[in-house]
Formats: sequence, structure tokens, C-alpha cells
Amino acid sequence: MSENSHDQEGEMNPLRNPSISHKLTAVMLFTAGIVLMLNMVVYITSDVLSYQASQQQRLQSMASILGANSTAAIQFRDADAAREILATLSTQPQVEAAIIYTLDGVPFARFLAAGNSLGQMDEFTLPDQARTINPGNSTPQGFTTWRHGPHIHLLQPISINHDRVLGSIHIIGSTKEINKRLFTLTLTALALVAATIVIAVLLSSRLQQIITKPLLNLLGTMESVARESNFSLRARHQSDDEVGKLVEGFNEMLAHVQERDKELEQHRSGLEELILLRTYELDAAINRFATVLNSIDSLIYVADMETHEVLFLNQAGKEVFGDVVGQLCWKSLQANQQGPCPFCTNDLLLDEQGQPTAPHSWETRNTITDRWYTLRDRAIPWDDGRMVRLEIANDISDLKQTQLDLQDAKERAESASQAKSEFLSRMSHEIRTPMNGIIGFTSLLRNTRLDETQADYLHTITISTKNLMAIIDDVLDFSRLESDKLTLEKIPFDLGELIDDVLMLLAPQAYAKGLELVKSIDPGVTSGLSGDPGRIRQVLLNLLGNAVKFTDQGSVVIRVEQGDAHSGGILLRITISDTGIGISEEQQQRLFQAFSQADSSITRRFGGSGLGLIIAKRLLELMGGDIRVESQAGKGSTFRISLQVDRGSLPARQITRLQGVHCLVYDHNPLIARQLIRQLQAWGAEAEQLQNPEALEQYQREDGSTLLLCGLDQQQSEELEFAQLLEQFSALDSARLVVLVNSTDNAQLQSLQQQGAALALAKVEPAASLLRKLERLLSQTGLAHEDEQNATSTHLLDNTRILLVDDNQINLMLTAALLRQHGAEVVEAKSGQEALDRYAEGAIDLIMMDMATPGISGAEVIGRLQQDSGTADFPPIIALTSKAATHQQRAFLEMGICDSLVKPFTPTELYQVIQRWMNNHA
Repeated sequence: MSENSHDQEGEMNPLRNPSISHKLTAVMLFTAGIVLMLNMVVYITSDVLSYQASQQQRLQSMASILGANSTAAIQFRDADAAREILATLSTQPQVEAAIIYTLDGVPFARFLAAGNSLGQMDEFTLPDQARTINPGNSTPQGFTTWRHGPHIHLLQPISINHDRVLGSIHIIGSTKEINKRLFTLTLTALALVAATIVIAVLLSSRLQQIITKPLLNLLGTMESVARESNFSLRARHQSDDEVGKLVEGFNEMLAHVQERDKELEQHRSGLEELILLRTYELDAAINRFATVLNSIDSLIYVADMETHEVLFLNQAGKEVFGDVVGQLCWKSLQANQQGPCPFCTNDLLLDEQGQPTAPHSWETRNTITDRWYTLRDRAIPWDDGRMVRLEIANDISDLKQTQLDLQDAKERAESASQAKSEFLSRMSHEIRTPMNGIIGFTSLLRNTRLDETQADYLHTITISTKNLMAIIDDVLDFSRLESDKLTLEKIPFDLGELIDDVLMLLAPQAYAKGLELVKSIDPGVTSGLSGDPGRIRQVLLNLLGNAVKFTDQGSVVIRVEQGDAHSGGILLRITISDTGIGISEEQQQRLFQAFSQADSSITRRFGGSGLGLIIAKRLLELMGGDIRVESQAGKGSTFRISLQVDRGSLPARQITRLQGVHCLVYDHNPLIARQLIRQLQAWGAEAEQLQNPEALEQYQREDGSTLLLCGLDQQQSEELEFAQLLEQFSALDSARLVVLVNSTDNAQLQSLQQQGAALALAKVEPAASLLRKLERLLSQTGLAHEDEQNATSTHLLDNTRILLVDDNQINLMLTAALLRQHGAEVVEAKSGQEALDRYAEGAIDLIMMDMATPGISGAEVIGRLQQDSGTADFPPIIALTSKAATHQQRAFLEMGICDSLVKPFTPTELYQVIQRWMNNHA
């Protein structure tokens, strides 16, 4: 606290600076005065109130007597008598006036004392207080009093026998006696207070010595100790009260100080020896520290931040630059004479306020020594208070060279990897060309006359070719993913049709093992989508193919649900479950690693490249999704995938071609039955599920059932259960039986139709095909039309002239043979120029163009043909391309190409594309 604040506090507290004796006297006087004054105030107040009550009682007695004596005068209206009665008040000095009022409040008689302070009272009406006491002829209400100025007023009713009120009497008294008594008491109290103060001062001067004398003795001892620095002095102990305890505490403090003084003297005597010892130890530590610094391989030096003078340099630095302590660092490092040392970084070591910043690290190459250094520097205070720069430099030339070598090796490895990926991508066309020939000519050979052994050999060749093609596709896809050259398409597609195609492709393998293929798709999810159907098909084919491959009994189920929708897109959640061999937790850890499978024995047992799942995972990640697996060894597996697709430009298709048709559905697997019911209801039919075949009897008496769709497994379709079903069904005249079985064998399907089924189909029959066949069945045409179509399918290209362009002789021969097999006239060309010449020879109905022709490219050929012929009646163009070029679909459409075929393609794919565009062109 400052001196000014102490002065202000002293002015506010007058008892702060006086002596203790004065303070004690002031406290005693103040206490006695306050107590005495409070007593006097209470006494005076009590006496005045008592005197005032006595005066009021006297006035009330006078009013009662005068009122009783005035009843006759009021009754007989004798004012003189009333005045004589009031005149008796002249003997009462405290009464100044009295008035008698009639019952209506009019003054009747009055008395005015001599020397009163009220005046003549010529007009004196009944006061307002009388109106509350005398409200008409009521009974008496008692008296009331009040004060007004220096007077006391009393108003009392006049009544006869305390029953009937005749009027009222008003007496006015003086307060002079009360004031005189109050003044006398006040003077007496003040005299008593003055006498008390005098007595208190005399007593306090004697009594305070009991407290002040020991304190003054203690103060004298304290002043002697402070003046003489003699800590052996002691204050005299005179009592056991608080002052005595204070004396004891002071004496104990002096004893402690005396003891400390002795210890300090002893310590001071040995301090010089201790300083010498510590100085020796410090010199030894400095020498050891210098030894450590000199043994470090790092260059450590200290330089003045303003003059750049070297203040310290360890041995490692001296070996490089010599002993240059005391020289300028730019000279000592033999750097450029025109500038400072390249190591100096003062601007980075201090902030704007001149305070040291955090340590700064950097790398530099010294042009003098031709070595690389990593430096760490900071500003530190020197022993004389100035700021210096501490620098630690490490020679990293060898490490730098190693990094350069590693970077060079990395670039070479990346270049080699890039070359490998580009090589595999370029080899796609070269690898597929002979594979296309093998697959195509094997298909043609299958249609020739073969004995049983040759047919078996051909079947083995077909399976081996497909397996080899799958491995090649995996390797090529993986190389594209590794080189980031795989792009996704954005084209409209129907997910339901895509799943149907995959299940139809896997059905022969699954049904051969007795497996059930089940799909469960939320309504409205599959159509109206946009994405890359080829890559989605690849993922589903891999996962469903693995499920079928690794499951020996039970079922494989695919479920499709719609997740959260977002702006312009949809999240699809697809679950694929099987009852196969399962995957242990340890095997799951390496499940998505390239060229690996859950168990090495799986490769030997089931085959495969080990790339399928990693490719599926990478593709899903490209489509904004992921893949998870839940499995236990021996209990099957569940793969959960998600992927982002866009909403297609075309709205979801609403097909109601079965409107009004009533269908009964039975299948021992409720998932299959529910999915079939949802599909039929989406087509407009009324579908109902049968819990068991026996429930069919309740419909024998009902009309309107048009179709009965009954799902059977292979065993049920081969035994007596099918005959029993036909017997139960025979009572339904208007219905038609459609049998759905776990088989794609045409012979078995035809056998079921021969036994009485109107239609026999595989359970995985694509939805579009099922709808078409049900419509034909309902229109009474059956499948005759379809049989006729199949019978004439070998002549679907009659009178069609096709220009086929391919630079590979094998592909040219194969495609031409497949086209001629269906009646087409094929015009062959091996180059772009030859294609231009052949097109000029005559009318062409269809052009099939290899986009990688030598010389003039396929795109340039198409451009010239369109330019020469114009757009009117120009034939459809189908591009023949490798899988690596599927991302060019949009470019093909811009060039006027109607469709494309990816090599190798199957004969069915070839005929479907040609027939679609020939029908449209027609």
C-alpha cells in the first residue's frame, strides 16, 4: 500500500495514530457516553409519555364531569347555565378553551381562558372528529383525542344515562407544561453526562496503566534491540494475560534470532572454503563439458549476432575451419568476401520485440567444403548480457547422397511399375485377340457333328478357356487399378436386370450342386439408376461366384436395399449371404490382399487368381462405397457392400401388363415366394401366397385364379410330388400351372411341360423373360411363337450386307463365320483404306468397325464415310473394341457409333446387338 493511501486511511480513522492510552481513554469515554445517553433518552421519553397520558386523563375527567352537569342546560336550552359550568375550568391552568355542541353540531356554549393562544374563537364549528363520535341520535361512541400544534384536543359525547346523546363537549388543553418538563429533564441529562465524562477520564487515567505499562516496557526493549542489535536482551514478564503472552513470544523470537545469528556466523566462517571448492568443481565441470563438446561430431559454434565474431568453436569445427575463435565468421569460414556467412540467419532468431524465437532448422550446402549440412540455431544470452547465435551443424552429405540414390531408385521403380501397367494395358488387345479366336471357333465347332469323346474334349477346352479368360481379366483390371487408369461410366441401367443376368450365368453351377439361388429386392430400387453397370456386374459376379464356389449345400441369397438418398444420388446396400465353408478371423485379416486367398489350399481346390476381392474392393471405393465381411469358419459368410449411384435421366419403368390377373404363388422358401409376389404386383397382378400345396384345395370352389406359380427343387420335380400337385391342380379349370425349378436343363424343363405343366422355367428366369412368357401363356399362344422364332433364328440376317473391318485375320474369320452362319453377306476389310474402298462398291446395311485399324484409324474411317455419304439413311455402326477402351463409350456416341462389342464376345452377344440395331434401322 502506498504512503498516500496510508495518509488517507489515517485521516478517515482518527484513532489510528494516537497512543494506546489515548485510545483506551477515548474508547471508555465513548462507551460510557453512549450508554448514559441511551439511558437518558429512554428515561426522558418515558417520563414525557407518562405526563402526557396523565394530562389526557385529567382532561377526560373534566369532560365527563362538565358533560354530566350540562345535560339539563342543553335540554332546556339554557346557554348561560352552560357557560357558568364551563367557567369552572378557569381554575385549571392547562385548559385554554372548552365548547359545548348541540346534537346537530352547532356551538351551544363556550369558555376561553385568559391569555390563551387561540384568539377570540368567534366562529368555532363542530370539528370533523365530532362527526365520527356523534353521528346523529345514536348511542354514545366514546371520546377521542388529537394534537394540533401546541394543543391537545379532547372530544366527548354528552348523554343521559349513557343512553341518549344530547351533544358533545370539546376541551382544548395546552402542551406548555409538557414542553417545560421536557426542557428540565434534558438539562438534567446533559449535566449528568458531563459529570460522567469527567469521572471516566479520571478513572481511565489510573486504570489504563494496567495495560499500557507492560506494553511500554516491551516497546522500550524492542527499541533497545533495534538500536544496539543486541539479541541477548529480554523483555520483563509481568502478567499471564495477552500482553504477557506477547512478551513471551517476543522473548522467544529474540532467542531464535540469537541462535540463527550464531549459526550464520559459523556458516560465514566456512563459506570461503566452500566457494573455493565450488569454483574448483565448476572448473572441472567446464572442462568435462568442453571435452564432451569437442568429442561430438557435430559442428558447434557461437557467434555474436551483430559483429558475427566467432566466440566459441568446438574441435569438430576447428578440424574443418581451423581455430578461428575471435575472427569474423564469414572470414573464418572462407566464404564470399562480399557477403556474410551463409549460415547466418539472424532475421529468423529474434521476433519483432527482439526476443528469441523457437529453434530454427534448415539444410544448406557449403560451397567451400562442398558438403551438405543440417543446421539448428537459436538466439541465447551470453555471459555479458548480449545476444549470441548458437549453431549446431551436422554433416549429412552421406545421408543426402543416400536419399538421392533412394529417390533415383524410387523413380526407376515407379517408372518400371508404370511401364508394366502400361504394358499390361496395351497387351489387353493382343491377349484378347487369340482368346477371342479360341472361344469363337470353339463355339462354331460345338455346332458340328462330334462323337461323345470329342464333345467331352470340347467341353473341357471351353471351361479351361473361360477360366483362363477370368484370370486374364483379373490381372488386367488389377493393373489398371494400380496405374489409376480405370475410369467409371455413367449410363442408365436396371439393377434388377443386371442381377438376373448374373444369377442366370451362375445358375448351372449352383443347381448342379443342389444350391438354392435367392434374391430379395426392395420394390422400386433397381430401375431408373445411372452408373457403371459393367463394373457393378463384375463385383456381383465375383461375390456371388465365390459364394456358389465355396458352398456345397444350402443357399446363396442376395438382398438389395436402398440406403440414404442424397442430392441426385442413391446409396445402395447389397448383402450376399451363403451357407458355405465360412472364413475364420485370422483368414479375414488377409482376405482383401492382392494375390492371396483365405487359405492357400483354396487355390489348389477351387482355383482363382486371388485378385477378385481386392478388385471388387477397389471398384466399390471408386463408386463411393465399401465392403465388409461377417463370417465364422464352417457357418457361412455374409458380404455387405454399399455403392453410390446416380438417378438416371429416364424415370423408373412402371409395367402393368398383368393388370387384373390373379396369381397363386407357392415355394418352400418364403424369400423366393415373397420376391415373386412383389414382382407380380409390380406388373399389376393380384398375387397371393400359398403356405403349402394342400392350401390349394380351398381355391377349388372359387373362380378367377388365372395362374398358379409353383416353386419346386430338383428332387420335388423328379418324384411323385409333382404328380400329386398336378392331381390337385386338375380341379382348377381356369388356371394354368407354371413350374419354377432349380434347373436350367432344357430337357428337364420340357419333361415337366410334357407331364402337364403349362410352362416350366428356372427359378432365376430373368424378370423380362418371365413377363414375356407369362403374357404369351395368358394369350393362349403358349410358347409356340417362341419356338417358331428359335427355329428361324438361324436366318435372322438373311439379305443383310455387313461391312466387317478388323486387322486381325483370326478375328475377321471368326466374326465373318458367325455372321454367315445366320445368313448374312459379309464384306471383309483388313484396314481403314480397304474399308473405304469396300464401302464404295455397294450398299451396306451394317458396319462393324475395329477401332484400332492400322493406317487410317476406325474413327477417321467413320468420319470420312459420314462426310461422303451424308447422314441420311447411313447404316448403323457397331464398334469392335477391347475392354481397355470401354471408357470411350461417350466418344463413340458422339462419332455416330450406335453400339459397341467388347472382345472377346460370345455369339449370343453378337446376334443380340446386331438384331437390336437392324430392327431399329428397319
